[in-house]
Amino acid sequence: QDSIMYTKGASNLKYYDGYIYFLDGDTIYKMPETGWTKDSTQTVVSKDADVFVIDNGVIYYREKLLINVNLSKINVDGTNKVVLISKTYDPIDIIVDGDYVYFYSLTETSAAKTGLYKIKKDGITKEMLVNSPLASSKKSTIKDLVAIAVPTAMSSVVLNITNLIDSMMIQN
Repeated sequence: QDSIMYTKGASNLKYYDGYIYFLDGDTIYKMPETGWTKDSTQTVVSKDADVFVIDNGVIYYREKLLINVNLSKINVDGTNKVVLISKTYDPIDIIVDGDYVYFYSLTETSAAKTGLYKIKKDGITKEMLVNSPLASSKKSTIKDLVAIAVPTAMSSVVLNITNLIDSMMIQN
């Protein structure tokens, strides 16, 4: 028998793990496939979404903010939001396969950023790796550890000697 589950606008319908996910305006909602009531619709992303896909309990979506457009991810329960790509990209289409998120970026301000891209699901891009600071040398790391550990150990020894003297004075 036909049933009306939702009477407002719904687009970009997805099914995952017993729930139907959809967009209404710029909000991602979910509702149980069975046992739903008029009030069973839950908000997953409260605003600024307009395209999304679901993979392994994570929603990857285009977050269209006032100035920037992000490719973000969030768990299907609405927790752990992470921005994967921001600012100069405009991910208008998204797919996920294995360890990668693929997206097509169409930008009007920077033709260099228009194209098909592939990024790791953790959001670390080649550009981030290239621009990240170099790790400290082994010698420098050991020097830093000693600079922290020696004063800490010395203060611990002094405190223990003080406690020992106090104990001996109380016993006498």
